[in-house]
Amino acid sequence: AKTAKTTPTAVPTSAAKKELDRSKLRVAVLNGSGVPGAAKEISADLTSLGYAIASIGNAEEYTYEAITIKIKKSKSDYLTLLQKDIKASSPDVIITTKIDDKIETDAEVIVGK
Repeated sequence: AKTAKTTPTAVPTSAAKKELDRSKLRVAVLNGSGVPGAAKEISADLTSLGYAIASIGNAEEYTYEAITIKIKKSKSDYLTLLQKDIKASSPDVIITTKIDDKIETDAEVIVGK
């Protein structure tokens, strides 16, 4: 019996995707809760993972709930990674995301109540 020789086809996996370099994402961490130091904790977590923290400050208002991530469309590839990294240190937090090209940095993480 003649057996057909099969060549395994390369199946693209998520691991084969180019690894995103966290240091290439400039992130502003903003306190949107009014609780002193709320932004510093997440900022420290993100720094330890290699993100470039451009600034830490206060949001324009203290009415944010949970965590809001705003990210520029050109950097939206990082959104899933950034969410996953925040969830790793705060598994129960609810994260709202939105594409926003008006922000000054590549991404903003706004820490709410």
